[in-house]
Amino acid sequence: MTTYTITAERENGTTFTDNMTAATASEARKAFREVYRHGKFTITGCEVYAENICATKEQEREALAKIKAIIETLGPGSYLATAFEGTFEDAETNIDYDFGDSMKRRWESEKETSSHLREIIDDLEKKLREAEQTIAARDAEVEALESFRAQALTESELADIRERLDASEAEDEAAAATFADAIVKYADDPTSADFITAVQEHRRCTRNAENTRRLRHRVETAETAAHNINAGA
Repeated sequence: MTTYTITAERENGTTFTDNMTAATASEARKAFREVYRHGKFTITGCEVYAENICATKEQEREALAKIKAIIETLGPGSYLATAFEGTFEDAETNIDYDFGDSMKRRWESEKETSSHLREIIDDLEKKLREAEQTIAARDAEVEALESFRAQALTESELADIRERLDASEAEDEAAAATFADAIVKYADDPTSADFITAVQEHRRCTRNAENTRRLRHRVETAETAAHNINAGA
């Protein structure tokens, strides 16, 4: 809209001016005549006072009525009538309540909200997949642990094995001591069969005792692990 300064001259020769806001100069002149319709005058000038001026509510209502009238002449099934569905109601509400709402703005707002919700949903879906992977990994660990428990020796079985190893170690150590005495006994004749046998058997028993000790240590470690697993079940 543009504000025009309109100058007029009365019959007595005096002049007066007033500002009118309208879309065109002719509309501004028409509005001026309507305002001063009770007097006699001649418009002598019309100059632009300010441009890009907001229309008054009444002017907007008049413009809306004209637009609606044009659209109505096209029929309810016209492309323009379809495109303007709901916009006239928005325009009336904006004029009456000083709103700045529109279908486009609502659509853009909904689009922005939808985009934000999509980001939230994508993030939640990502977290859900991560949680499912974590659960699957834990399930696999539990399954492996149960499988191990099913196949592993029990604490009682391990204790029995350890006791048998203790006995075997004691037997080998006793035999080694016996053959050590035999070595001393037949030391005067190191080439004799008795001496050679005593040396070989002493080595064998000593080696067996050492192997048994290592095996027993492993069994003791297994006992401790089995106990900890069962304690945490």
